[in-house]
Amino acid sequence: MSAPRQIAQPIVFSPRPEVVDAVRGELKAIGTDGIQVAVKTEACIEMLMMQPGVPLVLDWAHGAEAVNQILGAVRGFFKIETRPIFLLIPEIEPTVVATGIEYGVAQIHSGPISRAAIRACLTELLTVDEGAQAVLDGLIQVASARRNEDWASSLPILQELHRQNPGNKRVLMELAEGMIHVGSWQEAMELLKPLTAEPPHIRALHLLGRCYMQAKDFDSAIGLLSRAKLINPSNIERLIELGDAFLANDQAAQAVTNYQEALALDQDSVPAKHGLGTSLLINGEINEALSLFNASSGPRELASIFNSSAIIAMRFGRFDQGMQLYRSALKALGREDAIAARLMFNMGLGYRRWGKPDKAQVCFDKSLVLDPSFSKAAKYQKGAPAHPSVEAARDLDDDEMALHETIIKHPSGK
Repeated sequence: MSAPRQIAQPIVFSPRPEVVDAVRGELKAIGTDGIQVAVKTEACIEMLMMQPGVPLVLDWAHGAEAVNQILGAVRGFFKIETRPIFLLIPEIEPTVVATGIEYGVAQIHSGPISRAAIRACLTELLTVDEGAQAVLDGLIQVASARRNEDWASSLPILQELHRQNPGNKRVLMELAEGMIHVGSWQEAMELLKPLTAEPPHIRALHLLGRCYMQAKDFDSAIGLLSRAKLINPSNIERLIELGDAFLANDQAAQAVTNYQEALALDQDSVPAKHGLGTSLLINGEINEALSLFNASSGPRELASIFNSSAIIAMRFGRFDQGMQLYRSALKALGREDAIAARLMFNMGLGYRRWGKPDKAQVCFDKSLVLDPSFSKAAKYQKGAPAHPSVEAARDLDDDEMALHETIIKHPSGK
């Protein structure tokens, strides 16, 4: 049995006045009082985040980038999208339809706009049978848990929904993503693999690529994420993860391309900016990397990027390059002794891994001189520090190198 939803005024985002008028008129005809019209992408996102259950009518005429930005931002905020979404597209194209499916769009209309077609889609969108309502109610519970970062408690709900609706791919995708978040990577892979055969489910490609990233099978991850990118090249999250995969696979040039594409879609994306900075540093483009970060970027942020770049270079055996990156970091950070102490400490850990304990000890001693309260460095102290002055501790011998994955923490986090 079907029943109309009890809903608030839908949000409409379309650059075409005739679409807005048609949607307003048809919604009024089926009993919905008025609409909310968003004019700009940012305003639409803000309205959606403030009203989690309100339906959305979205027009592809705004462009693929705007559509992906809206759907991606809202999904990222709520961890799952449960609102009814109606997407208008110019014509049936596999990539456009796949984008809609990826974000859980319920209704898609292609081709010329007619009042009859819009009325049919809106009626279907706002009417739900008992089976679909049960799935929706379950997903709403999942969304509530995820917003509180409680991924574990949502798994039993999704497992039961999957048992009752084994053919529902959206439930399966949410179950797989939930398993990823609680560390059940193998179980997630088993769910996702069947959906990556041709024609693939785009979200299955993305999530399975993430699984292979965790398994450090970067070639497989790159292959899956690249296939998904071909279908929808405007998913910012995926572009960043593909950049991460290339970077981890020692393919910095390809990583740069994907991070730049992500920043072209969202110039304020911090992960994309950090990934691009790291890739540029590995490519030896230090000035270009530094230009990404304005005066508001703190020394801790810069130190982390330099440190990540040095780690990657040395992981692949390029110790000279890694050492030069540490030198550049210390030069760029100037007199920030607490941060320099942590860079120096990481260099010492690198010497230990490289089998050079004497040089490691020099770095540990310098680190403690730079920041006497740095407890990690204190654990490695043997007698009095070899460099009793801060000025001496800042100096580096020409051949000092390191390799370690210790995260540079804020000076207050000892």
